[in-house]
Amino acid sequence: MTSSTMRTNNPHEQYSGTNPKILLWIGAALLAAFLVSRFIVSGCRVVGPSMEPTLSENSWVLLSRCCRWGASPARGDIIVFEKPQVTRGSIVKRVVAVPGDTVEIRAGTLFLNGAAVKEERISMPRQERMAPCTVPQDGYFVLGDNRGESSDSRHWQDAFVKREEIQGKVLCEIFPKPSGLENWP
Repeated sequence: MTSSTMRTNNPHEQYSGTNPKILLWIGAALLAAFLVSRFIVSGCRVVGPSMEPTLSENSWVLLSRCCRWGASPARGDIIVFEKPQVTRGSIVKRVVAVPGDTVEIRAGTLFLNGAAVKEERISMPRQERMAPCTVPQDGYFVLGDNRGESSDSRHWQDAFVKREEIQGKVLCEIFPKPSGLENWP
């Protein structure tokens, strides 16, 4: 028998061409990708026009998941959260009031802790009104930038987004979703 036709009991020779180290590296890369997307950064699609002009409808954003276990969202941050009593899936809105703040809307103007908030590129219908309310310690008051088209804290029965509902803070818009891919996740 020649060496090329001999059979051995070595299991690595039975799978000629398959290197266990490659499988280990692939497994490690998949695990790392999962951990990064679960705990550090991930992507999310903006559904609806409520964040225009800041974020385009159907665009994709990159979000930091660090605020789930690290620093709290601040006023002005755009966050992604889930609120099952409002809708299925993720919601993208801007934080306008943090725990302890008092928020009010008079004649289409947002007031925070008694002072009118000057907002560039954002307008609200003049007839918009909301009685003063104080944000609880575990909550955030959020509004869409396109106030006339946004379902947000002004309209929800449970107006505040709880810290545990927050999935992350938007870092940047990655890209607008190409037309023709409306059914793509």
